[in-house]
Amino acid sequence: MSAPPEPGWQRFHPLSPLLRGGLLLLAVVGYLASQLVEDLLGGVTGRGEGGPDGGWEASAGEHPLLAVAAVALVVLGVVAVAAASWWFTRYRLGPSTIELTQGVLFRRHRQARYAQIQAVSTTQPLLARLVGLAEVRVESAGGGDSHMSLAYLDRRSAAGLRDQLLGLAERAGADPVGAGVDGDARDESTEVSPDGLDRSPAAGPPSPAGTPPPPVVSMPFGRLLASTVLTLDTLVITVLVVLGLGVGALFGQVAVTGFVVPLLLYVVGKVRRLLTWGNLTMRVSGRTLASQHGLTELATSTVPLHRVQAVELTQPLLWRRPDWWSVAVNIAGVKVGGDTVVEEGVIVPAASRAEAEGLLGVLSTTMDTTPARSVMRDGLPPQAVGCPPSARLLDPWAWRRRGVLLADEVAVVRSGRLARVVTVVPWGRIQSVEVSQGPLARRLGLADVRLVSTVGAVRPLAQHLAARDAQEVAEEMRARSRERRAGPTPSAPSRPLPSGS
Repeated sequence: MSAPPEPGWQRFHPLSPLLRGGLLLLAVVGYLASQLVEDLLGGVTGRGEGGPDGGWEASAGEHPLLAVAAVALVVLGVVAVAAASWWFTRYRLGPSTIELTQGVLFRRHRQARYAQIQAVSTTQPLLARLVGLAEVRVESAGGGDSHMSLAYLDRRSAAGLRDQLLGLAERAGADPVGAGVDGDARDESTEVSPDGLDRSPAAGPPSPAGTPPPPVVSMPFGRLLASTVLTLDTLVITVLVVLGLGVGALFGQVAVTGFVVPLLLYVVGKVRRLLTWGNLTMRVSGRTLASQHGLTELATSTVPLHRVQAVELTQPLLWRRPDWWSVAVNIAGVKVGGDTVVEEGVIVPAASRAEAEGLLGVLSTTMDTTPARSVMRDGLPPQAVGCPPSARLLDPWAWRRRGVLLADEVAVVRSGRLARVVTVVPWGRIQSVEVSQGPLARRLGLADVRLVSTVGAVRPLAQHLAARDAQEVAEEMRARSRERRAGPTPSAPSRPLPSGS
């Protein structure tokens, strides 16, 4: 069919074309075949429409062999297209790049340099999971269409290819693009031994050979289910259902139909969340945090620890009694989290306090996160910069709980009204600091300080500070960020920080 492939080129599993979209075409062919059988039986038994206007059914009854041959040709055509697609789709691991070729008539050649690879993950959609296959996704620097899909391989081959690509990317010195990572991208205390185990303090003691390390996070399905239900939108939907039942009792069944659509959207969203995050486990593996989750579609992804730019921990109002927190991150060059806007950047939808604090320590590698954990437990300390009393006009409910703490190695921003939000940004990850004022805030002598990190769901913002405090905090942040880039550890502040007005 073609010339022998060049050395190093490998093909995917023969079922790959069907799993990539051929199953839909196969279902159409199956439907046509079933219709043909029905029409043939109708034509032979005389129970069809018959006559010159009988259409396809009459023609099939008069010429059954031709009809069977036509369907056979269609099936053979589908098989031939799938076989050609499989034959001409190949990948190769070159000296410095991974290459992928596709297409029969119009050839497409893609490649990604190992030094630009940001993340490698594996996914198993339901149908692929049933036949033991998996897809390897390679994300590299270069925009939204920078990922490469290698589908499909058997599970063992996919896991081996993922590990091989991660090793090649690490040896090639792959670092996230953009500013804000040069000073902290690789800490000298983060060491990887020849056996591939992380010897940094964040990684903890190595596991015995042949056994996986203990999970940092292991989320029971009961917690996932309870956290999915204990939300404010559940309260809203409950109120709508009660109102719908009341309106239906007063005005009849027609009045209830207006509440059906929001109820269906709510149920679909909650079921999707359960299917996405079920069986979540996270483990430290070398310099990465390996995550596996999914009930129907099993996804295995890795978070490169040295590329974490910011961490945000959120505790909604209804989660305070069980003390659960969701954890979101910004990672340079990599999109993580769910597909919805609400879950963008989320890596753990509901962690216990112990898991959240442990995960914060892992994500911050060798940095001291004690101030951030203290803010999670007790709120802002006296040395933090808080909001002045004039901020109550803009934020009457939470102005006392807002503020920013400038710790030795990280900036900690506390915010939230109904939900507690703690954002942690290492000094070396800050790209820039902005101070902004709206017209009303200017009249009240207030200003906001925004810490610009890499693009992501976490957007650190200290709101409603006194204008003079905001300027001093921003200057101190810039100084510490520059100092962190230039040296391993920031020195003490050059001047006393404001304590809030």
